[in-house]
Amino acid sequence: MPAPWFRRCPTALSAAPTDPGQEIYDTVVLERNPLNPQALSLLLEASDPEDGFEQIIERIPTEAHRNHEVSYAIGQFARRLKHQEQAVQWLEQAIELDDSSAPELQAALGSAYLEHLMAANEKIVMDSVSERERMQLDRCIEQLEAAWAQIKETELAQYRTEWLAILAIAYKLKGDIGSVEEHLDEAIKLNPDNPKLILRRALVHLEQDDYDNAITLLESIESNEEVPTAALALSDAYRAIDKQGSSLFCVGE
Repeated sequence: MPAPWFRRCPTALSAAPTDPGQEIYDTVVLERNPLNPQALSLLLEASDPEDGFEQIIERIPTEAHRNHEVSYAIGQFARRLKHQEQAVQWLEQAIELDDSSAPELQAALGSAYLEHLMAANEKIVMDSVSERERMQLDRCIEQLEAAWAQIKETELAQYRTEWLAILAIAYKLKGDIGSVEEHLDEAIKLNPDNPKLILRRALVHLEQDDYDNAITLLESIESNEEVPTAALALSDAYRAIDKQGSSLFCVGE
């Protein structure tokens, strides 16, 4: 049995390392002010994951740990290393320390909640969600919906449609298919050429036996290298229609 659609569509958001010139600049800044939060944050982004999470955190002065920018950077670094529990702890602290309710921070925490949940239960499906897991899904949705509400009417929205895709996964796990469709449709409206969003929407159509709409979407991305599973999903849709047609033919006889 193929993995559920939310398993075939990665959700992790990773911070890109900064360039060497930026790292040198940050090092100079830190020599003058070891607690500069911007420089500490950028150095964290540029850190090599091979050095290990705990070892890298030890390089950050303890006095800086209670700064919301540094807490956010540590949380994002933990996400890159797939240390979900630490990511949630640091991002929760960043939210607690931040008075501005920054949407990027809210979205990061919401995403970390979902990543933590899915890492702890790789076979999680709607019917097996416990009350505790449902509460974590609610926290994920609360943070991401709050983040999206702040930017949905701005130019930034078209660059943050992944937040809607992550929300769709959370709603899927809660069994709220209407919200899944609503958020994916909004994401595609903002970013109509994104093959990953189209694949996600097509897979929802497939799960609802809506083969015509699934095929229409999948044919549009069948040869796109960003979504190699689209061709397999399209084959599944064709086979399902063939079986459906055969059943109807037998009934007609």
